[in-house]
Amino acid sequence: MTKDYLGTLKDEESDIVWPESTRILLVEDNTSNQLVAQGMLESIGLRADIAANGLEALESLQLAQEESVPYTFLLMDCQMPEMDGYTASTAIRAGKAGEANKKIPIVAMTANAMSGDREKCILAGMDDYVSKPINLSVLKAMLVKWILKDGAVELPLIRETRDTNHSRKKHTTQLPLWDKADAMSRLGNNTTLLNMVMQSFMSDGLKSLALLNKAIQQNNSEDAQLHAHSL
Repeated sequence: MTKDYLGTLKDEESDIVWPESTRILLVEDNTSNQLVAQGMLESIGLRADIAANGLEALESLQLAQEESVPYTFLLMDCQMPEMDGYTASTAIRAGKAGEANKKIPIVAMTANAMSGDREKCILAGMDDYVSKPINLSVLKAMLVKWILKDGAVELPLIRETRDTNHSRKKHTTQLPLWDKADAMSRLGNNTTLLNMVMQSFMSDGLKSLALLNKAIQQNNSEDAQLHAHSL
């Protein structure tokens, strides 16, 4: 878990000045996804501490509150070991991370862009969600919406992710195996970050694939789903 604390940082491209009190907790178990999110945040003048699962998130929130440097925003993955994002969000809203954190903005990061997924996030206590793979412009708009309290900001990915299974099946055969242009666009044209993510994925991906095969051989559908999600 990192210990990077936030200050007032200016985004030169968008001229955004984030509040001095801004402190983000990224709750994500996958190393590649951590790199992507951290890289995107840094490109717009922000950084985040990392919790690898819901239990760590609850502990981090409580500790930060006790140290009088509370978090002000959570980016929460939905599928994680130990405690998933849905359970963690419900616990936070119930005061399990302290009364002061009950109303902290929680934005989910989900790989399930199904029509009912947003409703599932909201029922768990989350305020909003972005779909993976995350787009930098969408993440930036979401941060402006919840950190700067600008409800009028446009969130392009919300429209983009309201896809149907029929539409996905229709276009599946047209998708390239490797779309570098799209990857670069999502990462803000940061070649260094892209290389780091690719190296991390190659390392973590092999481990996840081995664990997925093991879960399938053992007919463990729960573990299989978790490891497939990480890929």
